[in-house]
Amino acid sequence: MNKHKLWLSSDRVDQIINDIESHYPYETGGVLMGYTGSNGDAVVTDLIFSGPNASHKRYSFCPDQDYQLEQIANVYYDSQGTVNYLGDWHSHPKTFPDLSLLDKRTLTKVALTPESKCPNPIMVIFGEKPSKWSINSVRFQNGKMRMWPFSSCNYEYLQITSD
Repeated sequence: MNKHKLWLSSDRVDQIINDIESHYPYETGGVLMGYTGSNGDAVVTDLIFSGPNASHKRYSFCPDQDYQLEQIANVYYDSQGTVNYLGDWHSHPKTFPDLSLLDKRTLTKVALTPESKCPNPIMVIFGEKPSKWSINSVRFQNGKMRMWPFSSCNYEYLQITSD
């Protein structure tokens, strides 16, 4: 089976790592904007960071949602609708870039929220282990919301390709 790719330029990776290190040892994150090609590969064209009123903690972060929604709208309109919300990225300082139960639940919630207009969101996690900064990238395939902390979340791994 052909593994889909996530095209994320080395410049974008560097921007994310700089943001991660500026908030270290706390989590941070942001939004991936771009498009999905006819072959199923996703291309990241723009990043949106956590925002000025975000809350960063050791094992979680809460983005400045108003800031992010405004930036998403700006990127979308500036591109005349060709650049869309693809998903989110965040950091896991001092640990592996594996999806937590909360990450799986968040991915499922985004996918099942019609307002997101993203039935197959991507989640990229940067972890400090096994090497600094290891990257894991997945795309939601299907799932269901269940009582906290559980959700059904099936996803595919995306191969990250850079320049």
